[in-house]
Amino acid sequence: NKVLQSIWLSKNYISAKGAKLIGDALKENGSLIHLDLSSNDIKDEGAGFVSEALKINKSLSSLKLRGNCIGSNGAEYIGEALKTNSSLTFIDLASNNLAGETKSINKSKVRGELFKVGAKVIYEGRDMTISQASVFDSDVKMVDLSGIIGIAEALKTNESLKEINLSNNNMGLKGAEYIGEA
Repeated sequence: NKVLQSIWLSKNYISAKGAKLIGDALKENGSLIHLDLSSNDIKDEGAGFVSEALKINKSLSSLKLRGNCIGSNGAEYIGEALKTNSSLTFIDLASNNLAGETKSINKSKVRGELFKVGAKVIYEGRDMTISQASVFDSDVKMVDLSGIIGIAEALKTNESLKEINLSNNNMGLKGAEYIGEA
């Protein structure tokens, strides 16, 4: 379709498979301006498919990916796409888990010297930041800020994006610092 400008597909649970189909279509489409894929459980893999399309598509100006269980890997894909995309003016990434917050993990499984909020540690081979810790508890929660850092880096060079919604993504103070520095 060469005249369709808006598609709302929220809450259809299209998953990563549906995101791949949409992404493939976006690579060919030159008329779509607004796409809402909110609450479709596309996760990191689906974010990757949509991000690949964003590197090619030149018409889409508004994209909603709110509430899709996108983690830090998906945020990294989106950050890479935002570095080259010149048509998006608005992207909604709210209510995902872009910072990749973990559940409570026993400190014995985490490598690091300090276990206080903001401390850098390594967990399962990934650089993480402690987001919640207690002196009396043997467990910590951590965030993987690599995706937030990727988005922040893209914001430094992207000249078309005017609005980005990153609310409710567990990024904490350190993640907000990265975004603020952009």
